[in-house]
Amino acid sequence: YKAKIRLEIGRGLLVQKKIMPTISISDYDLQKEYEIRKSEFLVYKKLRFVQVFLDSTMYQDQAKMMNIAKQIHARLVKNKSAAALIKEHSSGPFAKKGGDSGLIDSSQIRDDISQLMAKLKPGESSPVLTTPQGIFVFKLLEKADPKPMPFNKVVNALRSQYGEKVVKDELRKYLLAVKDQTYVEIVK
Repeated sequence: YKAKIRLEIGRGLLVQKKIMPTISISDYDLQKEYEIRKSEFLVYKKLRFVQVFLDSTMYQDQAKMMNIAKQIHARLVKNKSAAALIKEHSSGPFAKKGGDSGLIDSSQIRDDISQLMAKLKPGESSPVLTTPQGIFVFKLLEKADPKPMPFNKVVNALRSQYGEKVVKDELRKYLLAVKDQTYVEIVK
């Protein structure tokens, strides 16, 4: 363990002293990288999902509420219909429609839910999410009308990712150059 940490510290010092001074990342470089990777920074203007909300004030027995949430979640994960269970137990805004939100504008969704949906792929379900207000379960059904996030919204993440890539490339070049300059003879 100590040897591994020593190696990591040594690598960090090498990068800091030899590699970092040779690197310069301009806004132009970041803009080019953004244009190449624009499809990685998509946001969807329209979403369709299933929302389940079990209100904690409606249930005396919290274990029973969690059991119902797990049943609904299991059905959603297995792509089985949970509409009847959702209509019966959910008190979310889409409960009467079996939890189906229909295709709605993503700007109408709370930020925390929107961020959760961004992490899901169509067909995927969220885990059972427990809050003081109750239990939520989501399943993303569809993403539509994609558009790339503006450059100014992703520039910091892009700078970090691109910087790591440039450091790795420069470190590899440096180590190859050192290897080419070094002669080692093994004598028995």
